[in-house]
Amino acid sequence: MSKSKEAGISIKRYVSIRNFEYSHNYTHDKQKGKPLSAYEYAKNLDICDDTKSIVNFLKQIVGEKKYDNHFTQEYLHETVVEPH
Repeated sequence: MSKSKEAGISIKRYVSIRNFEYSHNYTHDKQKGKPLSAYEYAKNLDICDDTKSIVNFLKQIVGEKKYDNHFTQEYLHETVVEPH
């Protein structure tokens, strides 16, 4: 990361708390697998629905929204509550 700072390159970290399925409240199709299930799920998302973390992240990446969380280890330790 220090080389990227020296070069003036910004690096951002995006984290789905727990996993993509949990943060979007859906269950993947075991026959299709997680990648294809996520792709098919994403095709039906409303790009205006900022309550979906993936939509929010995408808007931050393209500059439509301000980067709102710095997913540092400290932030994750304070925020993530494991279900077990």
